[in-house]
Amino acid sequence: MIFLLLLCFPIQSFTQDTTLTPPVYKMVNVLGAPDPENSFPMIFSTGVAWDDCVQLCYNEPLCALVYGNSSLICVQYYIGDVSTVRKDKEESVAMEKVSFKIQVTTEEQKMCTSLNAVLNGAGTTVHQNLTKSYRIAISDDFYNITYENKGIPECAATLGPNMKCKTGCNATMVSFRGYFHQRMEKTGALTTKSWFDCLIRCYNTNWCFLAEMIVPTQCYLYVLDEFVLRTFPNFNVQEVSENNSYLAMKIFAMPSTHSKAEFYCSGTGSDGLMTIPDVAGLNEISEVLNTIDFAVGFVHVGLMRATESSPWEWKLPNLTRDDTELVKVLSKETLDQPGLYSALHFQKGEPLVLHSITDTDVGSAFICHFNN
Repeated sequence: MIFLLLLCFPIQSFTQDTTLTPPVYKMVNVLGAPDPENSFPMIFSTGVAWDDCVQLCYNEPLCALVYGNSSLICVQYYIGDVSTVRKDKEESVAMEKVSFKIQVTTEEQKMCTSLNAVLNGAGTTVHQNLTKSYRIAISDDFYNITYENKGIPECAATLGPNMKCKTGCNATMVSFRGYFHQRMEKTGALTTKSWFDCLIRCYNTNWCFLAEMIVPTQCYLYVLDEFVLRTFPNFNVQEVSENNSYLAMKIFAMPSTHSKAEFYCSGTGSDGLMTIPDVAGLNEISEVLNTIDFAVGFVHVGLMRATESSPWEWKLPNLTRDDTELVKVLSKETLDQPGLYSALHFQKGEPLVLHSITDTDVGSAFICHFNN
């Protein structure tokens, strides 16, 4: 029975910034596997012996860790694309193992004295555009990786469906996996260094609502109008492809009144709060929110009326396709309450319901429309 695999490979160091003293790096092997729910591998190779796999990661400046098993796959995870690694106490049937790349900064790391001394708290400086450094912390069941980024709020993006509830962001990019039920015509791809780089491209682009990667380093950005139904596969370690896309949706999560929500939309370049085009569009939004485990409460949308006796009208009526049927589904009774504005009430697993609200009512989020 094997309780721990800890091997330090003192491979000759490489230099990421020649203006500084060359850092020294080591590869540290442990038993375990990246958590597929919040880890997005970039390079997937087959028929690679483990020692060669470790060397591949070491030679790639963007590689933070590499995964392998008995089937001789070699899976590289780039900086920013992995946050949790399962910590195995004995070797699994599939002989799963991970090798972390760390910067050697202490005598304990040089001597490879013990797992805690080498890995726990190990910080690695990175010389690239988005990330300054990453750090590893050991818990009972996991190795957790955190990042210090350059000029990017911590809440700007999250790996996996669990959204970070922190201040400082009007929106958060929430990552998940899946595929388009109907393949839409793609715009030109942006070349990015990693999945995290793709997330930040969308985060910093006003009109971007959805980011997708189906080929390593090729990033596609979509507006909300182009959003279509997608289904979600089981999580496992597999190569990114059209049937296993990396996807991220921009979620606006800022408690606000209706007027503040309109102000925030305008400030990000939007032409207004979102029109729900039809029942199909409503179902698509509901399914995605349920899938990524985003429980928000009231969500501001662009349906309003001049007085409480006036008919309801979408601010952007040109986006509607079946308004009559949509209002029936959303329950007319809840729109007969006081208020000149409206918000979708979202509760995980329950149908969306449209409520009338006043401008003193605070919603948890809002959906903006961008005309690209």
